[in-house]
Amino acid sequence: MYNSTIGGRLKTFRKAKNLTGESLGELLKLGKAGIAHIEAGRQNLSIEQLKQLMLLYPELNLYWLVAGQGEMYNNTQAGQENDFNPESLEQDAPAYEVLLKEYQKLRKSIKNLNLNFS
Repeated sequence: MYNSTIGGRLKTFRKAKNLTGESLGELLKLGKAGIAHIEAGRQNLSIEQLKQLMLLYPELNLYWLVAGQGEMYNNTQAGQENDFNPESLEQDAPAYEVLLKEYQKLRKSIKNLNLNFS
């Protein structure tokens, strides 16, 4: 089953968002080939790339992406546009603290899953 890998789930999410490999690659600073390598399982997502996905797509359930558990989307409707602006974090310390805590939880989950990210 293709969705049994992080790369497969990333491809499912990318297609659900109507993104090309090239456009997602640009967002994650990877390029089209980098996304193709991840989707094929030849390369892993880095913590920085996961963090970028979290910032760009807060509706994406990163636990689903990393571990294959739960639903693709968090508590928002699938495909719902978000009005999150990463630049606002500098002005909104409480939001930054919330994101930092979520990031720390994600790192702990990844460590608990014994996944090796490059």
